[in-house]
Amino acid sequence: MRRVQSKPREGWQQAVESQGLVFPVTTMDDGRVVPYWYESAHYTLTTAEVDALEDTTAELHAMCLAAAEHIVSRDRFADLKDYVAKPLLGREGASIRIVTGGEHFEQPGHYGREGYVYQEFSALPAFPGSDGGGRAVLGSWLVDGEPAGLGIRESDGLVTDTYARFVPHVIDG
Repeated sequence: MRRVQSKPREGWQQAVESQGLVFPVTTMDDGRVVPYWYESAHYTLTTAEVDALEDTTAELHAMCLAAAEHIVSRDRFADLKDYVAKPLLGREGASIRIVTGGEHFEQPGHYGREGYVYQEFSALPAFPGSDGGGRAVLGSWLVDGEPAGLGIRESDGLVTDTYARFVPHVIDG
């Protein structure tokens, strides 16, 4: 997977707004306005990389189920050293806790009353760019059990939050 600089389309903001995206830009806490829909870069993946993602995702899902069963059935929660706690119901990274190397990070939010899911912490790779780049998170979904979509969001921080950018992608051969 590569991150490639690109020139935004002329009139991109009007185009995405006309298609129903009502928040093409985000106002940061410090007053800066940054694009949510980001066209100054895109990610390029090969078909082989997409196939590998699909296979790896299926393998990881099976491993996660087995690991969760192991931890729960043997009460091994205290053995987790570097982990992420995510609320079962949440949005935009809210209420996520990260514990790594003795450091604690908590993303503000009002979620978590329904419980948390825990996973081992694994730092996301950073993709550099002349615009600063970011950490990419790939999200995928199924329709009727079949792979149907891929979205890439990019964040400057550890958590893909409400300020993360949606970055286009290309599947290249």
